[in-house]
Amino acid sequence: DFILPPVYQGVIFNCILYPIFEEFFFRGGVLFYLDQHDVFSRKIYSNVVVSAFFSICHLWYWDASHAALVFFPSLILGWIFQRSQSWLLCAVTHMFFNSIYMYLI
Repeated sequence: DFILPPVYQGVIFNCILYPIFEEFFFRGGVLFYLDQHDVFSRKIYSNVVVSAFFSICHLWYWDASHAALVFFPSLILGWIFQRSQSWLLCAVTHMFFNSIYMYLI
């Protein structure tokens, strides 16, 4: 069996796969649904709710400070989605954000 070294696994998962799956679900699914069904009177509210949900879900494998820090980039991703209606554009932006984070640590 060929197994990638952990550093490459981290890059593949954190910088490619997780952004695709997370943006498909959070922006392409949840935010799209809330916006299409006018659940909130203003779209900014649905973005804040989805960003809070996104942050809370990060508590599964990160500490509270990290989960809080992903809230603001999530707002940016929601803003991008609400203007472009492209979860794929959000995924590419998310990949960029995670790549910067991986480079800095």
